[in-house]
Amino acid sequence: MSLDVTPDDQLSSTERVPVVPGVSSIEQYFRAVVQNATDLVTINDRYGIVRYMSPSVTRILGYSLRS
Repeated sequence: MSLDVTPDDQLSSTERVPVVPGVSSIEQYFRAVVQNATDLVTINDRYGIVRYMSPSVTRILGYSLRS
């Protein structure tokens, strides 16, 4: 399953989060959440090719991240 963002899915200008110097810390926070989640998290491109797979793939499916 691929998730493509359409203009209707985007936030309106009143809902947008302002760009602030602390954005990198927010990115680090979410990266840590995804990398340490017990669920399997993947990011696939529109063709279904896996572009990212969380480290939990080893525990859940038995695959190494290098496979």
